[in-house]
Amino acid sequence: MGQPTDNKSQIQLLKRQQLFNKFYDQLNIGQRNQLQDFYKSNTDKNYQAKSSNVIDQKLDSMILELWDTTTNKWVFDNKHIYTYNFNGKNTFDTYSEWDKYGTKWKNYSKSEYNYDSNDNTTTYTDYNWYESTNEWLADNKTEYNYNANGKDTLDIGFYWVDYDSLWGKDNKTEKAYDTKGNLILSIDYKYMFNYKYYQWRWSKNSKSEYTYDENGNKTLLKAYMWDNDSNNWKITDKIEYNNDANGNDTMYIYYSANDTSSGLEIVYKVVNTFDANKNNTSGTCFLWNGSDSQWIGAIKWEYTFDNLYAYLPYDFSVDNFKNRIIHATVYRYNGLDWFFDSKINFYYSSIDNTVIHDNYTSNDISVFPNPATDLVTFNLNVFANYFTIEIFDYLGRKMINQKLQNNLPVSVQNLPGGLYFYKLNDGKKLYTGKLLVK
Repeated sequence: MGQPTDNKSQIQLLKRQQLFNKFYDQLNIGQRNQLQDFYKSNTDKNYQAKSSNVIDQKLDSMILELWDTTTNKWVFDNKHIYTYNFNGKNTFDTYSEWDKYGTKWKNYSKSEYNYDSNDNTTTYTDYNWYESTNEWLADNKTEYNYNANGKDTLDIGFYWVDYDSLWGKDNKTEKAYDTKGNLILSIDYKYMFNYKYYQWRWSKNSKSEYTYDENGNKTLLKAYMWDNDSNNWKITDKIEYNNDANGNDTMYIYYSANDTSSGLEIVYKVVNTFDANKNNTSGTCFLWNGSDSQWIGAIKWEYTFDNLYAYLPYDFSVDNFKNRIIHATVYRYNGLDWFFDSKINFYYSSIDNTVIHDNYTSNDISVFPNPATDLVTFNLNVFANYFTIEIFDYLGRKMINQKLQNNLPVSVQNLPGGLYFYKLNDGKKLYTGKLLVK
C-alpha cells in the first residue's frame, strides 16, 4: 500500500544520511526544497518486503563515517538504528551521533511511524533526546489521510507545545493525482495568525506541479511560493528530468529564481548511473559556472549492492534500491581532483532460509494442494472475508500479489516448477510458509 508523498521526509533523508551535508549548507531555501530529488522518490509506492528471505532480514542499522584529512582516517559521525513491526514496516528510526570525547554514541533524535491495516502510514512523529532529563520528548508530527485509491491526499503537520502539553497546528499539504495515479499537484499551507481577519487561518505558502511522459516518468517539476503582494503564485524553482528506456532517472537539471531578474537560472545538474537491476550505482552533481558557461564537479556518490533483497526503512526509495545496498562512498571535488568526504556502511539481520517456516498452527490455515500444479487454495479458519496473498520465488522476486476472498483458489499455472514462499495477510495477522509448484 501507500507511503505518503512527503517532501519533508525526503529532505530529512538527505540531512540525516549527511551524504550531501556540506553541499546542502551552501544552498538557499528554495534550492533546499528541491534536494529531495537527489533520490527520485515516488513514495506512494509499496515499501513492503521485496523477498521472502527478508521475513527475518532487515536493514538494522547504518553508520556514517567522515574522512579526517588530518589523520587520513575514517572517523565515526552518526548512525541510525531501525526497528520494524511484524509486517516488516519501519516503526522507529533512532539517530545518534558519535561523541569523540566520550568515545560513545549519544542519542539525538528519533522518528516513529504508525500504520493502518492497509500498511498506509498514518502518523510520523519526531522526538528529540534530552540528556538533562534522560528522556525522549515529542517535537513534531504529521498525520496522513488517504483517498479510496490509497493515495495520500492530505498531510497535516503539528508541533508540540510544552506549556500547554498539546499539539499545535503548523502546516498542511493538499495533493492531487492524475488518472494514472501520478502526483501532479502539491500545495503547502502554513497555520498563521491573519491580522486582516484577526484570527488563525491556513495561509498559502508554496506549491509544486509535476509533469510526466506517456510512460509515467517524471519529466518536469515546477515550484512556486505564494506572493502576498501580488496575491499570486511566483515561480521559484524547476527541475527537468531525463529518463532512459528503462525509466531510470539518468539526469536532471535544477533551476532557481534569479533575484535580479524574473527568470530562472541553472544551478546544478545530477547525472545518475544504474545497473541491470535498476539500482542507482552512482551519481555526480555538477554546479553551473555561468561566467565560464561550464559545469564544475561538486560531489559524487557510489553505491555497492549484492544480489539479495531486504526490508528498507521508511526513508529509502524503492525506485533506486532494488537490491541490498551494502556500502556508500561520497567524494568531493576540490577543483583538481576527487577526494573522500564520507562513507556509509549498512548492516542487516542475518539471512537464513530455514526461518521461512510455516508460521501458523494447523487450526489457523489450510493450503491445498501442496505441491500444486494449477490452482492452490488458502483457506483461513478464522473470521476473514478477504486477505492479501504474495508469492515469491527463491530469488525473492514477487511473482503473485492478489487480494482474494477467503477459500478462493489462486492460479499458479504460469509459475515454473520449484520452491516458493508465500505471505498471507488478513489485516490482523501475517501467515508465512512454503509452497511447492510442480
